[in-house]
Amino acid sequence: MPIPFKLMTRRSRTALEDKSITSESQYNTIDLPQNGYLGSLVVQVYGTLATNATAAGTWDANYWPYNLLNSIALRSNEGLEVYRTSGYTNKLVQIVDRIGHSPDESPTVIGTVQGTQGSKVGSIQFPTGTIAISTTYHVLVTYRIPIAVDDSLAAGLLLLQHQATRLTIDTQLNTLAKMGFTAGSAAIALTQRASMEWYSVPTSPDAQPNLDFIHRWIEDTQSWTASGDQRYKVPVNGIVSRVIVDLENNGVPMVFFATANQPGSVNLGNVGVEYASSQRTEWEDAKIFMSRARRQWSQDLPDGVLVHDFSQGGGSPLMWDGRDTYDTGALTEFAIVTNLTVTPTNGKIRYTREQLDRRVA
Repeated sequence: MPIPFKLMTRRSRTALEDKSITSESQYNTIDLPQNGYLGSLVVQVYGTLATNATAAGTWDANYWPYNLLNSIALRSNEGLEVYRTSGYTNKLVQIVDRIGHSPDESPTVIGTVQGTQGSKVGSIQFPTGTIAISTTYHVLVTYRIPIAVDDSLAAGLLLLQHQATRLTIDTQLNTLAKMGFTAGSAAIALTQRASMEWYSVPTSPDAQPNLDFIHRWIEDTQSWTASGDQRYKVPVNGIVSRVIVDLENNGVPMVFFATANQPGSVNLGNVGVEYASSQRTEWEDAKIFMSRARRQWSQDLPDGVLVHDFSQGGGSPLMWDGRDTYDTGALTEFAIVTNLTVTPTNGKIRYTREQLDRRVA
């Protein structure tokens, strides 16, 4: 009789190699050690940005500080991208992956001292407002890459203890302009520090985890040039459990309502799911869709963001269930559809899908 993996394994956390970051758009690669089963990764970027005498601008009010990294990815030597998103999208992944968690906010907990020297500073620290000349700014941003689908380790673990498998974390720093600089520059003195959470390999062959699927988060970007239905055709090769839709209009998050505090001024029509070109199994008013999200994650999502979540059919807000997921391998076409009533300026839509891919024997 199979023995539950989680009863026969032990969690470990291992620090990885530090990387220094000293220039805009710098790439870094970290090789993962070949230990056990990989469950998750945490990457922190911290240090200082010291402006020069001609620096000017305002720290970006929309995507900062998570756009400190332009991109973050986990790749295998076999060419598989297990995880690939922008730095900002990683914030959205963290929000939908843990109910009530806002990674760049300051939660108020009774009896906990936070402030400028409390534990919050170990998770997030960043400047806001006008960028001053000849000033040293301190920053720390925490990114997280989920490998297992949830804390129950039901699926998605990656076996690192294999001679033919190599995994690397690939990151790229953003440009100062994307952070908010309009003139001048800054001396960059940052450290990228990572830690991996992994699980030991049980001695019993009957106590191994489910390795039938690879758990992936992948971001794609589409241009948005006109009003009407916007379709994102998901590649039909996996089981789709979540799709994050991040709408950008003229360089900033799209506003959902044209006039403040007026529900009737909504800039969206219906949103939903379409397959076989015409079958819409989920199709409802965007305001109702937003209210469902507020209930599900116990918070408002960031501006411009909608999330389609098919992973919690059993009702648990913490554990992946999968009852309502879409097995796109059984479909000829699968699309996320968003009806927009505004014509954009330099519009783009970032779609980030969570999916389980079947392993090929």
